[in-house]
Amino acid sequence: MSAAPLLNANVATIEALDALPGLGPAKASAIVAWRQRHGPCSSLEQLAVVPGIGAATLAALEGHLWCGPVGEPAPRRSTDPSGVAPAARVSSIDINTASVDELVGLSGIALARAEAIVAERTANGAFASCAELVRVRGIGPATVANLEDHCTVSGAE
Repeated sequence: MSAAPLLNANVATIEALDALPGLGPAKASAIVAWRQRHGPCSSLEQLAVVPGIGAATLAALEGHLWCGPVGEPAPRRSTDPSGVAPAARVSSIDINTASVDELVGLSGIALARAEAIVAERTANGAFASCAELVRVRGIGPATVANLEDHCTVSGAE
């Protein structure tokens, strides 16, 4: 028996999303409503701003859901023992040099937060540590804790 293909969050119906682990009709509806307001997602992490979708839900969706251009084939499922599809893994990102697009790849960082990080860095200088992300409006200790394994800093004085 072969595994079901990954579902593209940018075209999935409420019914299809509802069938995924960790989602129900309310979360599925919230994803579709968010997509209609904000447009397509480019990474699962962007969905962290959808009401009801947090780190645990995103973790449950890895290997089942992806964000990509309409019509593009889904990435192949990983054979990695972690069960995380290669496209869903995020390597470390230096918050002092990362672009907005790179920052959006971090868990819990949507476009508006990524833009705010770059604006804060430009206005007030490099971050001395990842914990200093709390300088950015909308980023608190919980978000910083979620980024711990993927955040690095360079050039801080």
